[in-house]
Amino acid sequence: MKKTILIIIFVLFIIIAVAAFLRFVIGGPEDDWICESGQWVKHGNPSASKPTTGCGTTTTNVNQNTNTAKIDEQETCEAQDGRWGSIGLFPAEVCNLPTTDGGQECSDATDCQANLCLTELTIEEMEQFTNGKTIKKTGQCPSWQITIGCVDTVEDGQVLGTTCFD
Repeated sequence: MKKTILIIIFVLFIIIAVAAFLRFVIGGPEDDWICESGQWVKHGNPSASKPTTGCGTTTTNVNQNTNTAKIDEQETCEAQDGRWGSIGLFPAEVCNLPTTDGGQECSDATDCQANLCLTELTIEEMEQFTNGKTIKKTGQCPSWQITIGCVDTVEDGQVLGTTCFD
């Protein structure tokens, strides 16, 4: 009888220990702001105010407009070292010209000829950004006037989020 009671107490102890481990170690912070479905949600009673930065990755599908004159002939495009053809989801053939400032450091889109400042985030920076931290960082101007795909962008010296161009 004593042995059965000891086994029951031991099993209950293990269950409580596992529950505590799951709650406090894996469960994450209790009093914090959590990013859920692109919105900041209060979890517990956080001491900090609601984050003002974006929640998670901002994905926007846009057609990128550039400040360059439109070149509508393949020969003219290629004579200026441009790439001629369909770009992204846009079915018409267009000219994508190289920029003169590609690869130069930038802290805002206005620093670049293509009106876009690109950066790459480390895994740690992505995690921090997703958790609402402001990531101060510089980027690089793109090498081409038109950028296709999803890229991390910088505005006013901080990471704005991920923008998708199609």
